[in-house]
Amino acid sequence: AAALAIAVAVIVARRITGPLEDLRHQAGTIATGQLDVVVRPAGTRELGDLAHAFNAMTADLRRLVTEQERSRTRLEATLANLNDGVIITDEAGTVVRLNAAASRMLEATSEEAVGQPFVVASRDHDLAGLLSAAMATDGPRTATVAYGRDRRVLEASAQPFSGGGERLGLMVLRDVTELRHLENVRREFVANVSHELRTPLASIRAIAETLEAGAADDPTVAADFLKRIIGEVDHLVELVNELLDLARLESGRAVITVETCDPVDVLMRAVERLRPQVERAGLVLRVEVSSNLPQVC
Repeated sequence: AAALAIAVAVIVARRITGPLEDLRHQAGTIATGQLDVVVRPAGTRELGDLAHAFNAMTADLRRLVTEQERSRTRLEATLANLNDGVIITDEAGTVVRLNAAASRMLEATSEEAVGQPFVVASRDHDLAGLLSAAMATDGPRTATVAYGRDRRVLEASAQPFSGGGERLGLMVLRDVTELRHLENVRREFVANVSHELRTPLASIRAIAETLEAGAADDPTVAADFLKRIIGEVDHLVELVNELLDLARLESGRAVITVETCDPVDVLMRAVERLRPQVERAGLVLRVEVSSNLPQVC
């Protein structure tokens, strides 16, 4: 009877310890990162239910890990293709992540910046102060900073955010140097165009006032002044055409044609345009042109 009892106990123990050992082995496999394991349900109901629950848990864990991997991959792709620089720091201001655009703007590789205080990675106290102010006030801060020795213009935005049980800082940088340059060029262009338009208009006004003062009674003088007015109107038309050509150049629809010209002719045309204003002011216009001027393109 004792031997029979021992034999039964051994058989029952093996039926229990075998599935438990298999479960322990599969749990160890999952701990190494392999989530595609499956536990075979045992013959007993309790151990079978435990195996089914373990398999369901493994499937849920596998699904969660897959979703996290997809989210991480999408985030990596987004950060890598952003033109704006993105820097993430911890609460103490240490850089934990930055994308390729931020590396280019800060002229520091990811290996050089990650793990360093943001003020060391950026080498700019204005940017570091902006991030510190955002973390201290728990609100977004924005500023325009002249960065580096070449004084590139960066639009910086800093704000804190919380996630995963920690408080982080986010710095977004946008290089607007070229945009500001284009804005300055456009502003200067508008000023130059306004000046160029003012010159022929002033000449036309001066000629008209001269004609009104009595010069119209002299047929020779009147004819000369009317010719000058027509010339100034033609110059205004040329200015408008040049503006249209410039718009075509900016859009890439125009072709530049280079040709030689006589610099003396160009200078004398400018002199004749200014002559009515000079005479109206009671001055004498004197022009000296060297005969050795080369032709220019």
